[in-house]
Amino acid sequence: MKGQMKFGLLLLAAFLGGVVSNLIFKPTTLSADDLRLLRTYHFQLWDKSADRMTAELLTPKGNGAIMNLNGSDGRERVQLGSYAGNYSKAERGQPFIGLSDNSNRLRMLHRLAGGNEAPVIIFKDTKKRDRIVFGLALNGEEEEPFFAYFDNDGKKHMVFGSY
Repeated sequence: MKGQMKFGLLLLAAFLGGVVSNLIFKPTTLSADDLRLLRTYHFQLWDKSADRMTAELLTPKGNGAIMNLNGSDGRERVQLGSYAGNYSKAERGQPFIGLSDNSNRLRMLHRLAGGNEAPVIIFKDTKKRDRIVFGLALNGEEEEPFFAYFDNDGKKHMVFGSY
């Protein structure tokens, strides 16, 4: 009888523990009515312990959104966005991803370009010069791949395709 009593008390304690924990730790659900709209044109995320910006999301005048992600030193490392079209009307709205080195120099650019809106990847040296460019043909229906590199004097060399 003692064993049955202990088992009964254990079962009752487990049941009451489950009921109490369900009341205390019950997850809450959100509905659309519970959410508030945050509307801004420039948002910054800061590392409180280092007092520096780690990321920002902004909407420059005449452009889509741009997101900058910074390294632990606060310098920009990754930039995602779309072109404003300051250089040419054809690039307006075209997306890009830029990767910068520890000295804040753009070293690799992935973008869409040309009449075909073709994917292109550009590797830059520390002097900001394009050194390797490859992608799909910028114009024409064929969309054939190309690979070009530029020597130290800036002369273009085609490995294959046309650019």
